This record gives sequence, structure tokens and C-alpha cells, in this order.
Amino acid sequence: MSNRDLSVWNVFDDFWTPTAARREATWNPACDVEETGDHYLLTLEMPGIPEDQIKLEVIDQQLTISGERRARETKNTDGAYYSERRFGSFTRSFALPSGIDAEKIEANYEHGLLRVFVPKAATAKPRQIKIGT
Repeated sequence: MSNRDLSVWNVFDDFWTPTAARREATWNPACDVEETGDHYLLTLEMPGIPEDQIKLEVIDQQLTISGERRARETKNTDGAYYSERRFGSFTRSFALPSGIDAEKIEANYEHGLLRVFVPKAATAKPRQIKIGT
């Protein structure tokens, strides 16, 4: 067997052997932010997290979203198991811009997507001023 063949086997062994970095890696859900004329929309990918494991709170113009994705138990003793998904708790914080109505923030969770609607306050919305005669 050549050195090249040995390196292929080493890579394969590394593939199946979790490193400390992989085991301890943290994760954060991916997030998209959109702005419209009357609100901001945050969409976070959170597949595999039960709704009751997600917490949203606003403190001092900061929106914090936290939760936990728990690893499934594996009972397969006859074969190998490898997973690239991240598990554990997470926290994402977003500084809210001035001119939002924090009391009217709403959220819904469906098919692994958390959507957070952050409405702009009436004073922050653009308005057209008519010129009088």
C-alpha cells in the first residue's frame, strides 16, 4: 500500500472520529432580515426545535431569541453514525432600531421557520405631505 493509499484511510478514519472541536461546536440559526415600509421581518431557520423551546424577549431596544435543539438518542449498535447537525442551546440578539413599536412585535413558527414581525412606530413610517394652496 502506498503513502497515498494510507492518507485516504486516514481521512476516512478522521471522518468517523469526532474531534473535540466538533463535539463542542456551538450553532446559531441562520437569519434573514427584510425591511418594508411599515415593518422589519426576521426569519430564522430552526428545524427540529419544538416551539416550547424557543424564547423571545425585548429588553432595552434589544431583541433576544434563544432556544435549544436536543440531539436524538442513537441506539444503533450494529453500524456507524455520523452527523453534521449542531445541537445544544443558542442565543441570537438583535439591536432594534429607533422608531419601532416593541409592544406590537409578533412571532409565528411553522415548518422550522420562526418569523418575527417588528412593526415600525407610526411616527417612523414615511408619510407624504400635501402642499396646501
